[in-house]
Amino acid sequence: MKQELEETGIEAGFMTKTLAKSKNKKKYQLINRIMIEELEAWFFGDIPALTKAYPKVSKHLSQNAKYRDPDDIKGGTWEA
Repeated sequence: MKQELEETGIEAGFMTKTLAKSKNKKKYQLINRIMIEELEAWFFGDIPALTKAYPKVSKHLSQNAKYRDPDDIKGGTWEA
């Protein structure tokens, strides 16, 4: 999928970050990223790791009913 995005960007005339790096250029116009909501939900599955990585996150997050089932977080995990 990312390769397809790269090719589409190049065909449209953009210098992608990947292409710029391969040609030793510093300037690029496009960065392709793929975000997956399931991956975001995965973070809520390990609250101790999450609080270790992000100390401002409450250690009691799992006690909040909204976050007990990461696959059922309403409104999107990124927003949560």
